[in-house]
Amino acid sequence: MDSTRAGLEHLARKEPDRAAQAFREALVADPGNLEAREGLARALLALGRHQEALGELNSVLGRDPRRGSAERIRSEVLMALGRYDEAVFHLRRAMDLDDRQGAGGGAPEDGA
Repeated sequence: MDSTRAGLEHLARKEPDRAAQAFREALVADPGNLEAREGLARALLALGRHQEALGELNSVLGRDPRRGSAERIRSEVLMALGRYDEAVFHLRRAMDLDDRQGAGGGAPEDGA
């Protein structure tokens, strides 16, 4: 099983420490793996490491600014930090991106 999938399974089992480790392994193999980087942000959020999670999300959104899933996670991190106005802004942005591109949240495949 690849490390990204293992990380997702650890997140589903509420094992954020193991998830973070698996996602980091995936990123060693492929630093451009946005799914693994986003998963690492989710694991860091669950571990209460909010600033690190924001750093990972900034990296994801720097490479794919129309990734609604990363905007949703950023909203959750900001909520945990008590930055409610920013959280609402990013949640609305995620919803707008999803409305434009379908429920996947990433950039459209046809480039539209």
